Amino acid sequence: MYRVLIVDDEAFITDSLAFMLENQREPELEVIKTYSAPEAIDMLNRTAFHIVVTDVEMPGQSGVDLLKEIHVKWPSCQVVFLTGHDNFQYAHQAMRYNVVRYVLKNEGDDILLEAITECIRRIKKEQASTGCPLNTSTVNGHRAEKGGRELMWRHMESRQALNGLAAQWKATKLCLSPDKGVMLMAGCTRDLISEDTLDALHSIVTAKIGHAVLSEAVSMGEKLCIWFMQPTEKGNRIHALAAIKGLAENIQEAVRSSLSLRVTFILDEEEISWQMAPERLEALQGIARKHLEEYTGIALAGSRFFTEQQGKPGESGGAFVGHVLNYIRENLGSDLSLTALSELVYLNPSYLSRRFKEITGRNLTDTILELRMEEACRLLRNTAGRVKNIAAGLGYGSAAHFSRIFKKEMGITPQEYRDGTK
Repeated sequence: MYRVLIVDDEAFITDSLAFMLENQREPELEVIKTYSAPEAIDMLNRTAFHIVVTDVEMPGQSGVDLLKEIHVKWPSCQVVFLTGHDNFQYAHQAMRYNVVRYVLKNEGDDILLEAITECIRRIKKEQASTGCPLNTSTVNGHRAEKGGRELMWRHMESRQALNGLAAQWKATKLCLSPDKGVMLMAGCTRDLISEDTLDALHSIVTAKIGHAVLSEAVSMGEKLCIWFMQPTEKGNRIHALAAIKGLAENIQEAVRSSLSLRVTFILDEEEISWQMAPERLEALQGIARKHLEEYTGIALAGSRFFTEQQGKPGESGGAFVGHVLNYIRENLGSDLSLTALSELVYLNPSYLSRRFKEITGRNLTDTILELRMEEACRLLRNTAGRVKNIAAGLGYGSAAHFSRIFKKEMGITPQEYRDGTK
């Protein structure tokens, strides 16, 4: 599944494009809508997107302003520019950031679909690469020298207060700060991890998420290594987590193709002090020993996945699907995006989408749509609620968007359905 963000200050255009893309069966797309560049920037800070389709001219901040933000936060994200008229000045600026296409709004849906197809072709090509993402230079392109890693590990083993190591720490090439909190991620395999393999693993992790996360990697034994992580952007843990989760399968696939190694990641999402790190390391080791033989298909899971109900061992890794379905049924008007649902069960979004389909035989997006239409029909039959209120209660931004979807699925408008059941 590919995640697409549509940005246009004209709601009708945004909703129409979303409706068109949502109804494409191949490729499978998750479509998110925003109606301004600031709203889109906020969304991009929290969610990884494969493709952004954006209007060029918007009040306040333009599509070019948005493009610059995308370039920083998601260097490999593909961008399609939309405009109501041919403006070569914008086209020239777009070329500087490797924009995929510059599409006139009056060119029709087929041209936009061609642009989306080109985006996906580029994404697949990049995912097969172990190098840096498109348009990015590696922020953290090295591992610290052995002396630096040993110093950090000495603290972990002895639980020595960092204030006793501060001077030595700063003299090493460690990219992490002893004065800031740290996040932990374990990488687990069924095969032995040599020092050379760890170096290669770390290079791949850095190439994929080094624009958002500073990290150092250390070995925890023959089949387990740990990354210590801090956001590259001061205090922006939200974006760092979005990058780790959103690109986990890219990392896993690059490791498999280049190193012939299957790696599963466990992320401790909480930012902790260095003093707390030894205790959390022990917990991650325990999870790895207990669960990872069973969950090798996962690219990344939060540590809480293994300690809460949906992650019970012995249920073929699919207990979380029932939890997701119950949540959808009880929260049809809430945010049911793949990102939101994956956070509910502490899994990376792509794995949740794929595993849900394997277990249920249905796409997650189709399931959500079916349940929303069932509830819409019930409300139209049994209540006198206005269509716009029913639409809002089912998570649709406008009555018009809801009505277009309802007519496509049911063959008649909501009002015609209500009139026919009286």
